Amino acid sequence: MFTEKEKEQMTKFVSMLYHDDKNSNYFICQYIGGTMFSERITYNTFSTDKVADTDCYISLNGFTGYHRRIKECRQINGIVYDLDYHDNTTPAYLDWIKKRSLILIMEAVADKQLYEPNIITDTARGLQ
Repeated sequence: MFTEKEKEQMTKFVSMLYHDDKNSNYFICQYIGGTMFSERITYNTFSTDKVADTDCYISLNGFTGYHRRIKECRQINGIVYDLDYHDNTTPAYLDWIKKRSLILIMEAVADKQLYEPNIITDTARGLQ
């Protein structure tokens, strides 16, 4: 369960992220027992009570419809690249893949082939 301060911070973050946009749909996605469940919300219906403390994701961009599809994207708040490796492998080899991927990303940034990322996150199966 979240403290009142954490709930206040989440609400402020969502307000800043979505620019108080009251015309888009957003999605809260949660993984429960390996299955993803998605619930459509709007800026007005966001509640920290709908946010789980683990395996919970909120869509970054806003949509006109009821799906996270390009043709329904209404508001782009950011772009995320999710680089995952799905084959079974050893932790050491996965670590090498992540490090190699980071090197390739930074080389592409240096060569002006990619925009410089704001943040790169080490995820369970790769980089984001």
